[in-house]
Amino acid sequence: MFESFLFNTLLGCLLGSIAGLIPGAGITITLMIAYPYLLGLDLLPLLGFYIGVANLAQFTGSITAIYFGMPGEANSIPAVHEGYALNKQGKAHQAIVGTSLGSTLAGVIALILLCVISPWFLDFFKLFYNIAFQMSLFTFVVIVFMFVGRNPWWVNVLVMLAGYFIGNVGYNTYTAEYQYTFNIVDLKNGIPFYPLLLGLLVVPHIFVWEDKQILSKQIIKNLDAVKIWFKNIKHSLLGTLVGLICGLVPGMGTVLATNLAHKLSKGKTKEASYPALVSAESANNSAVLTTLLPLVVIGVPITMSEALLVNIMERSLLEVNWSILVESGKPLWLLISVIMSLTIGLIVSWPLSRTVQTLLIKFGNYLPYLVIVILLGTLVYVGNMNYALWFYILVFVIASSIGTACRKLDMLPLVFLFLISDRLDFIGTAFYRLYL
Repeated sequence: MFESFLFNTLLGCLLGSIAGLIPGAGITITLMIAYPYLLGLDLLPLLGFYIGVANLAQFTGSITAIYFGMPGEANSIPAVHEGYALNKQGKAHQAIVGTSLGSTLAGVIALILLCVISPWFLDFFKLFYNIAFQMSLFTFVVIVFMFVGRNPWWVNVLVMLAGYFIGNVGYNTYTAEYQYTFNIVDLKNGIPFYPLLLGLLVVPHIFVWEDKQILSKQIIKNLDAVKIWFKNIKHSLLGTLVGLICGLVPGMGTVLATNLAHKLSKGKTKEASYPALVSAESANNSAVLTTLLPLVVIGVPITMSEALLVNIMERSLLEVNWSILVESGKPLWLLISVIMSLTIGLIVSWPLSRTVQTLLIKFGNYLPYLVIVILLGTLVYVGNMNYALWFYILVFVIASSIGTACRKLDMLPLVFLFLISDRLDFIGTAFYRLYL
């Protein structure tokens, strides 16, 4: 059994590394591809596989976001925003080292803290899943996005309202009605995230590559990159704390954590921010671990990938909760899986960053065209997978036009409100019914 557990953890790390490098792939799609194989695994090898995929996708996903300005998943948005800007300044490897160290530190701290509070898991959940607490958290986050950033506050309000409206297009699970679909069939499933994100955040900056040769002059040494990270370690710690708290928000853990940590560390600066990038990626990794907590403690999935994992368990007649893991006598195996995946992620990301940087120095002039090919390829893949290719292309074209026209604005508030609109509706409705 232990040999199977180790093998599947390593296999998950391998597939997670690949998934992070492929824009639009992510954890959920990796599980879908491996679905037939996963049906034959026992509980602990299955969890080891999932932990390997989840952790490594965060490490290598940063490389894709920083070098190519393309997101792996929704939680890559801050890395795209800050990392790509740092890359254009010749600081890509510095950014990769910082995000790798920050992610590893965040994972270790989260792991230690979760072990410490394990006797009080159930009491902790009762506190956190209080509607009033979550309402306060979401209100705080929206206020931060309103007043922090390079846009004036009133522009942020308008941008966030636009994001909230777009996020509400389609079927509303709380009213059981379709909203703003205008009897268009494709709109009933809502505006797809991937082409919207590519159009708003990626396309406007593809050809903004002013200093192509700067990469060859600023290949920073690893030791210097480590020193820079240590000077900004407080931002890693801030991101870790944000991730520990926000990671438990159902459906929004890593997205909420990375975006909030990014805004808190960036402040009002309009320049590319290394501290904001490190903070966001640290939040990402600590949130990845805390999102697992409801699943392994009470058997409740709070992310799409975890829901698919539970479906696999049900198909295999498996069940997971803390009592089952304790009775198995092997809960420490999960700690081994986390430590292995964090170590492998740290080892893989630095050399891979160097390889990518060397290639870009040689072929930097062709980068925009390479990004376009990757972008269109992933768009076609994701659109076909969702049986809506032409609708994806239409959304992509419209979003690209808007993104290009508004390229001087910070569009992150729009994308963020788009992502959390459903959760805001749920929290707001529940709070109103319980307290007003």
